Amino acid sequence: MGKRSFKSHGGSKAKRFKGGAMVEPGQVGIYSSCNRHKEQQAAKELRMIYKDKLNEYYGDELEALKESKDNEDDDNGEELSVEDSIKKELEELKSENKDSQQKDILLELPIGAESLTFFKTRKPIVPSEFVTKICESYYESKEKTSRFIQKMYPIDQSCTATIPEFKKMAQNVLEGKFESGQTYNIGLVKRNFTVIERDTFTEMLAELLPGCGLRYKGADKIIIIYCFKSNIGMSVIDNNLYERLCRFNLQQIYDKVNGLIKEKDEPEKDTEKDDASIAATKAEKDSETKELPSLEEAEAVKPVETGEADGSEHHSEHTENKIEKQ
Repeated sequence: MGKRSFKSHGGSKAKRFKGGAMVEPGQVGIYSSCNRHKEQQAAKELRMIYKDKLNEYYGDELEALKESKDNEDDDNGEELSVEDSIKKELEELKSENKDSQQKDILLELPIGAESLTFFKTRKPIVPSEFVTKICESYYESKEKTSRFIQKMYPIDQSCTATIPEFKKMAQNVLEGKFESGQTYNIGLVKRNFTVIERDTFTEMLAELLPGCGLRYKGADKIIIIYCFKSNIGMSVIDNNLYERLCRFNLQQIYDKVNGLIKEKDEPEKDTEKDDASIAATKAEKDSETKELPSLEEAEAVKPVETGEADGSEHHSEHTENKIEKQ
């Protein structure tokens, strides 16, 4: 009797790249890039940072929310029989177990993407303000904050990946952020996203900001647009602050404030690349079998202008692209 043949179905590999949760329209939070295959370690570091800074920055608001909830529970209190009281307690326990994650102020969403994490937030947190304060804190303290976290991308609003929905969201995000004559730059990142082309984003923003101009160097504001699968997130940051804080890159902040890298008079050209640029570069170097470069190394390579990427999940996905005025 012959030996049984064993066929491997690649279970371990399938588990590593299994589909993750979706970022739903309306959800806000913070994307963070990290070293390859270090998503869990980076998420652990982020949980520690967020927990520490959450109490520091929003302690009063969180206490007020807690007191408001306690007062609401007291107002709803009624004289109940023993049986009704026990029944109510059991229902509350079931409700807490079911909805506890939904009610968290800051919660990791397992999106299943390589070199990327996402934490969704709820009020009172404003993601852009929260990330700015965190980066300013570590800029002043000169502390080594993490080993695996690289760059943070706050999104204050998000929508479904369609042109009408993006225009509606962008109008809300941009309202009150610009004065006539101010300039802006666009920080666009696309992960597994081919729905809207880069030029289309540029045209829509120009339409929504008729009194302002797109400018690469020395812009007044930076408009961050993060596209992930079927979701588009967006926020607006003061560009001078964004550049001073190394574009929210924690590793580079530490290197800069400790004199490990030279500070330049002018911000160097943003060479973050999206899936399309990397796909074109990879096609020219199929024979090479080098280890995946870090995000900082990828940013040092000039982007190649090509068509959109096919949205495949490969090691090029964690690089980004910045739109430049032609």
